[in-house]
This record gives sequence, C-alpha cells and structure tokens, in this order.
Amino acid sequence: MTPQPRWGLGRAAMPLLKGTASYTRFRAELSDERNLTSDFILEGLRLHAFQPIAVQGEDERSAGFVEIEKHDSVDFPPSSVFQDDWMVFAWRIDTIRISSAQLREELAAWAQNFEGEHERAPSRFEKAEAKDALRRELRAVTPPATKTFDVSWNMSTGAVQVFSLSRKVVDEIQAALEKTFSCRLIPRSPMVLFDEAGLSDASMKPTPELCWPGMSADGH
Repeated sequence: MTPQPRWGLGRAAMPLLKGTASYTRFRAELSDERNLTSDFILEGLRLHAFQPIAVQGEDERSAGFVEIEKHDSVDFPPSSVFQDDWMVFAWRIDTIRISSAQLREELAAWAQNFEGEHERAPSRFEKAEAKDALRRELRAVTPPATKTFDVSWNMSTGAVQVFSLSRKVVDEIQAALEKTFSCRLIPRSPMVLFDEAGLSDASMKPTPELCWPGMSADGH
C-alpha cells in the first residue's frame, strides 16, 4: 500500500517554557512504581505519538504526544524528555475544519452548472453525492489547525501538570497519560486538597483581615 501524503508539521507556542501559569494539577498513582523507567516512558510516548492527518484520508482530527520543544518531532530522545526530576512533553491536536459557508457556495455553483448542462435540477441523491465529493475536495486543500498543550511530570513526587484549563482537552490528556503509563491521575483541585487535609468548614471562612467593615468572619 502506497503511503498517503501528509500535511507538513508546524510548530506552536510552548506554554510551559514560556512560563504560563494556566494549568491543571494531578497526582499520579502508579500500579507499580518500578515500571516508571526511562525506557518505559520513552516507549510509551513513541507508541502513542502524534500521527499527521493524511491529505487524502477521511480523518479530520488527530492527537498524540510530541516533543515539547519540537512539535514536529516524535523521536523523543532522552535529552528532550528528561530534565532533572521531571519528564516533559506535549500533546498535539490537529483538526481540519471545513467552512460550511464555503461548502454551500461550492454546492450552489455546482447545482447551477448541473441545471445548465442537463436542463433540470439535480435530484436529492445527485446533490448529496456532489456535496460529499465537494467536501472531500475542500478537505484535501484545507490545512489543519494545530494546538499543543505542555505536560510536566515530577517523577519523584508524582506531581503532574497539564497546561490547559479546557475540560475536554484535560480529560483527553488524562486518559492518554493513564493508558500510556498504566497509572491513575488524581485531580489536585482546591476542594480535594481541603478534604485530604481534614480541614473544617470554619477554616474556609475569611480571616478578619479579609473582612470589610461591618462583615464578620462568618460572612454576615
């Protein structure tokens, strides 16, 4: 089988390296901490690496791991992943979005040409076939939009940071990490930390310093 041509791979911004503070925190629980070796990590990243969208294919979305500094690379040499106690990489999502307005315009032009050639309006079936063909043509010439999201994992503490606040993106990356590294990621939201610390509800009330005149610490 002849490999399909693929869209060229581009680079995107790197929030972790640029110091962006918008991230979601987790704590990793491993089924067996002895499995988290460098070979296991690199093999997992390569196994679930990003695959570009084939120009002549049917897929309109692709996602997977890429190197954090080279979003067009999935070789994952150790020097690109391991930084002291941390392993760092990125999650890349490519999406092809076909303009509905453009598709309608192309279909209207096709219908007009059809009527001029056949002296009748196209049937519903003919119009549906033409729409599918036009959509494939537009897909083949529409470059994908690329987004990347950095991920950092402290191998000593189990702290994991996903540099996104999008629930959909975070859920996708969490599922990929759990599958790749045979682990469970526990969200580290303020309420989870509050419960784990065994703090009382009273400790969540504002201190006197934070209360405006006439407001007591119980919020009244």
